[in-house]
Amino acid sequence: MKREIRLTIWTGILICAVFLIAGCENFAEAPAPSNQPRSLFSADLAARLEEHKAKTGEVQASLIWNNYNDLDLHIVDPLGKRIFWNHKRASWGGELDVDMNAGGRESREPVENIYFPQGRAPDGLYKVYVHYYAMHDDVNETPFRCEVMVYDEVHKFNGRLLRDEPIRLIYSFTLGEKREEREEEREEERPPVRYRLFSPIPR
Repeated sequence: MKREIRLTIWTGILICAVFLIAGCENFAEAPAPSNQPRSLFSADLAARLEEHKAKTGEVQASLIWNNYNDLDLHIVDPLGKRIFWNHKRASWGGELDVDMNAGGRESREPVENIYFPQGRAPDGLYKVYVHYYAMHDDVNETPFRCEVMVYDEVHKFNGRLLRDEPIRLIYSFTLGEKREEREEEREEERPPVRYRLFSPIPR
């Protein structure tokens, strides 16, 4: 009888040990929770922005293409100031903080980024432009994508540019109107529109 009791006890201990080990293994394999907010931009663009430590804010425009040519991102803000490679920072906060392929064949996976920090974007009309500045690659025509985030809305545009084409207006918006829309959505407790479809680029 005592022998049977000892066998039962040891069997129970072994079963508990098996479950304990399995539980530890599952716990070790569980991914750690991430404190990083999920980017609203497309995955490839978000990865390049992260790689080059691009900053973000309540307004952000980013440009992506896939060759050595030098495309430039411009924003004309409501005060009429143009933020671009030759005027990278405005005194009230707008900044071009990532500017690639300006000096030549830097990367085949370039990105450019202009952002306005939280609370530093003035109300009024914004205009986003893309300019084909210099040809550094063996190919001339350069497909690109530009994504513009205003609060938690992202507007996505794609197109192609040739060397010597004039600068192209991609998107314009009025921030004061966006701010009012955002407050109305909060009051009505409606979920914000997080993504927009690709839109045609005006010529």
